[in-house]
Amino acid sequence: MKAGALCCLVLAGAAVAGATEPSGGAPAVVECTPRAGAHHTVSVAYAPPREVPVAGFQVLLDYPETRLVLPGRGRPASDAIAAVLPPGSIAASNDVDDQLEVIVASAGAIPVGTILTVRFERCDGASPPTNDDFVCRVTNATDAFLNPVEGVTCTVDAQRDQSDVRRRGSTASPTALSTSRGH
Repeated sequence: MKAGALCCLVLAGAAVAGATEPSGGAPAVVECTPRAGAHHTVSVAYAPPREVPVAGFQVLLDYPETRLVLPGRGRPASDAIAAVLPPGSIAASNDVDDQLEVIVASAGAIPVGTILTVRFERCDGASPPTNDDFVCRVTNATDAFLNPVEGVTCTVDAQRDQSDVRRRGSTASPTALSTSRGH
């Protein structure tokens, strides 16, 4: 792994490890009882500016916490997150109950496209979310030498409610994102 990408991950990982509360300093109070068997998968894709290789960045995914929940809090929620990255890349995540923070780093350029999928549980009585219910931001993007990269974007695809898919016979589920456990 290039020194720049490793340094980026160490610095970014420290930021995720220290973030345990939603913005504003107080834990969010959300009443959400997960509905049995009602899963909702969301894909997150990123795009760098033209011809600029990006080797690391942080994704902030604000999700509708009154309609969706990730099981667990903090890093244990990572079991519901699957990174879609090239070999030699690593990712770390942290759920702060109203937004998901994911750090991605690679020794080289990260390919444009889907970088992760998140399998939420839908709250009892909540309608399925749409793309408009999510806000996705990319921050702290760098190239392999830690030069800042501006203009990196991300998009969300709030796919169909997985309970509907399961009734039709699908059993596919994402693989878990590998991170350290604990707070």
